[in-house]
Amino acid sequence: MANLFLKQSKQYVVARPGYPEKLFQFIASKAAAHDLAWDVGTGSGQAARPLAEIFKNVVATDTSQKQLECAPKLPNVRYVHTPAVLTIPEIEQKLAPKSSVDLVTIAQALHWFDLPSFYEQVKWVLKKPNGVIAAWCYTVPRVNNTVDTVFDRFYSIDVEPYWEPPRKLVDNKYSTIDFPFEPVSGEGNTGPFEFATEILMGLDDFFTYIRSWSAYQTAKDKGVELLNEDVMEQFKQAWNVDGGDGQKVVNYPINLRIGIYAVGRPGYPEKLFQFIASKAPAHDLAWDVGTGTGQAARSLAEIFKNVVATDTSQTQLECAPKLPNVRYVHTPAVLTIPEIEQKVLAPKSSVDLVTIAQALHWFDLPSFYEQVKWVLKKPNGVIAAWCYTLPRINNNVDTLFDRFYSIDVEPYWEPPRKLVDNKYSTIDFPFGPVSGEGSTGPFEFAAETLMGLDDFFTYLRSWSGYQTAKDKGVELLNEDVMEQFKQAWNVDGGDGQKVVNYTIYLRIGRVGN
Repeated sequence: MANLFLKQSKQYVVARPGYPEKLFQFIASKAAAHDLAWDVGTGSGQAARPLAEIFKNVVATDTSQKQLECAPKLPNVRYVHTPAVLTIPEIEQKLAPKSSVDLVTIAQALHWFDLPSFYEQVKWVLKKPNGVIAAWCYTVPRVNNTVDTVFDRFYSIDVEPYWEPPRKLVDNKYSTIDFPFEPVSGEGNTGPFEFATEILMGLDDFFTYIRSWSAYQTAKDKGVELLNEDVMEQFKQAWNVDGGDGQKVVNYPINLRIGIYAVGRPGYPEKLFQFIASKAPAHDLAWDVGTGTGQAARSLAEIFKNVVATDTSQTQLECAPKLPNVRYVHTPAVLTIPEIEQKVLAPKSSVDLVTIAQALHWFDLPSFYEQVKWVLKKPNGVIAAWCYTLPRINNNVDTLFDRFYSIDVEPYWEPPRKLVDNKYSTIDFPFGPVSGEGSTGPFEFAAETLMGLDDFFTYLRSWSGYQTAKDKGVELLNEDVMEQFKQAWNVDGGDGQKVVNYTIYLRIGRVGN
């Protein structure tokens, strides 16, 4: 890819639009800290410069030495010429240690990357759990109707054969690009979010911009001059149709994908929430109990007008996505009915749905169910509680995992874990079946997530059983165990990401009168 831009590095610097301040303000507001940013494919440093005004340090990398030579020299920006393919050890040696980067940015370049390999590197280098990745592209420029008509014909007919296939991802505004990350705080999805930038150009500047395209260079290498005399004359006439041949405001739409890398626990599938919501009497108010980092609350917020999400851990709540219709409340381990009315701000018989994700087995059930029956609408308010059991990857990893789980970890689980192992089939659940169902479950759903081996170890370390062992001076993931997992993980010849499958078991019921 870099070779496409080598021959026009200086044109690229002069002709490409800058990026608006609002874009960087938005991105920076989503980063948990402003210590270190990595700008990948920095080119001539157009994004590195504004990042340097916000972050203490910026590492800006590119495969083109010529473009880097055109970048602005700033005291807190370190430019690094890298090969097209970087390994994790090279990143650690040349760029940054593991889990040390607050923000990774990619401006007008993500579509050129080997995405699975690159995303593995991003997940390795970003801080956990809320390091941010932001990638944006700009699409075709807009000048005025006359120029745009000539440009669109030129772009879609003359230039089209010379674009590399990844250009389609830009034409689609990055909406179809693979982006396996979670929404940042305050957003319900990863975009694309729209921004706009503009630049003053004369006609010669506009031609320089076109010549900076990789497709223009590809055509030229094949002996085709896309900006021939006839084409340039058509542009000239369109440019001057309003009586002026001077500078014009050229607008570029920018489309941003932004997300966080949240590891440790799988997400929940859309089908689960669709099923639950279809059983609720209305979609006015949901209460998500034991919300943790808000995994369920985010999905509920797309369906319900308002969501109250409560947890006993303030630390976890601080990692939850901030959404306009979700109110997070830090609560004590034991809530009374008056506290529910006061803190949850839900009067008696006012809640359509109560959800509990992977947490019901820890509760004082008689007391909690009394609260649920008080707060739910009568008679059809719904309670939905689910758990997921052991992950499944492949025979080699699963065999090792099952032995680790049933022998090494077993002594450190609290007794309520048995309710999860039994798929919530034996948990006390004194509610009637919802409409259309003959029982309260458990009903099965499937979820999957992509994990590297380090992610898998992070998941294991998130277990309460692991933490209990650690508190007793036992390291369950000792060197021998980790080596065994590594060998099992790599037995197919690949040490990268794997699809990890989880089965989810749902109990759902209605409160009755």
